[in-house]
Amino acid sequence: MNAAALARELLSRPDLAFLRAFPSSAVFLVGGAVRDWLLGRETKDLDFVVVGLEPEQVERILSAYGHVVEVESRAFGVFKFRPRGGVDTYDVALPRRDRWTGLRYRDMEAELGVSLEQDLARRDFTVNALALGLDGRLVDPFRGRQDLRRRLIRAVGDPRERFAEDPSRILRGLRFACQLGFEVEKKTLRAATEMASEIVRRTEAGATRVAEEVVGQEFLRGFQAAPVRLIRLWQEAGLLALLLPEVAAMEHTPQPEGIHAEGGVLAHTLLALERLADLEDPAVVRRLRSPIALQPSSLHTRLAVLLHDLGKPPTLRPPESEADRVRFPGHDVEGATMAGQLVERLRLTSLPRDDALHVDKEHLLFLIRRHMFCAHFDAQRTRASTLEKYFLADPVRGGELLALIWADIAATVPPSGRPDFTRYRALLQRLRDVKRALGTRAGERIPPPLLSGREIMEVLGLSPGPAVGKVKAALRDLQLEGRLQTAEEAKDYLREHGLELLAEH
Repeated sequence: MNAAALARELLSRPDLAFLRAFPSSAVFLVGGAVRDWLLGRETKDLDFVVVGLEPEQVERILSAYGHVVEVESRAFGVFKFRPRGGVDTYDVALPRRDRWTGLRYRDMEAELGVSLEQDLARRDFTVNALALGLDGRLVDPFRGRQDLRRRLIRAVGDPRERFAEDPSRILRGLRFACQLGFEVEKKTLRAATEMASEIVRRTEAGATRVAEEVVGQEFLRGFQAAPVRLIRLWQEAGLLALLLPEVAAMEHTPQPEGIHAEGGVLAHTLLALERLADLEDPAVVRRLRSPIALQPSSLHTRLAVLLHDLGKPPTLRPPESEADRVRFPGHDVEGATMAGQLVERLRLTSLPRDDALHVDKEHLLFLIRRHMFCAHFDAQRTRASTLEKYFLADPVRGGELLALIWADIAATVPPSGRPDFTRYRALLQRLRDVKRALGTRAGERIPPPLLSGREIMEVLGLSPGPAVGKVKAALRDLQLEGRLQTAEEAKDYLREHGLELLAEH
């Protein structure tokens, strides 16, 4: 679609009828929407700039088609506008030039009445400093279209000035590189590295220049798009040590070479993230024959892989003899504690639950705390109810845990170069056996317990108490193993073996 065709499409949309009230030569689609259109991506978040009109004229025209929902933005020449009967809100702005008066995001004065080119000059990156006129003109004063063809993130003008104005642009630039698969222009990356400390610089009020919540959301957007790429970019720009010191500490934490020939903890972690992507190959998944769907693309899985060994640096125990090796006792539990603190610090749970980047803290910590499950798994001794609890009761979470464990093993490379999946294959087989015993197929929910606590008390003549729960768990094991299939069978078993169960438990 060429520029003129896109302009006609915008003008024909019923929800954008207000655009037709302005002269077509005065209205421009600006920013990320133009960038995405040029890249052939879905165009979202439509923002418009209107030139040649006074604020009062713009507001009068908009009021005829809906209402301005945020009056505070008028001081900056920006009208948050919702058309009548619509649900989407659009930015309709006047061209402006910003003059920064302090360190906070809102510490600026807006100069209105400037040209469109001057308005584009205040923007962050050349690929976002584009404007498409509704008369079909493409305005590109900073060669943004050329940078799109070169797949390059480059700051508008002097990158140090852009980052000094708003340090969150450093995070945005690296996030864009991950989302778009672009490189960061050398001068821009060098300035990002030099200016990184501005992100955590304190204002007079004591707050950091970039709020922790903004840091967290920019991290999540870039990480979900390209996990390994974002970590390496943050490492190169000095952001990892600055903003995720717990992760940065893994870089210089050694591991026993006889088990981890791949290198230290961070090298292992990044390799695990790389190998996690292998589980998105249907051929790999078919060979595994997992009885529940693996979840390698889940944000929780990816975060758990990144953070699963977070507890190794503080729990490192040096060898006690020449025959001993480096050990990390309790690193799974310590790592979960540290991950919880990281989640709180960066407010990773702040996005709403229906957002694709929402982080459920307890869900994430469960995965980290249980990532060593396979290392302790015994096909003969591990109870079926334990498998149900960790993998089958919540099949999505179970699929995430299985993907995490697989990636961890795949990145644990002995000197032979062949990771040992023996216990993992045994775990999958045991899960298949349990599913088969229950008669459930992939995607089906496992059946509920055969007897309730009340029914158990009636059969055995018990009063409420811990014994009831223990008997119920024992019956559940027998059910999951396929040895009991109906409620009557369970009652008969209790009548014959109830005293034995009580004695055992």
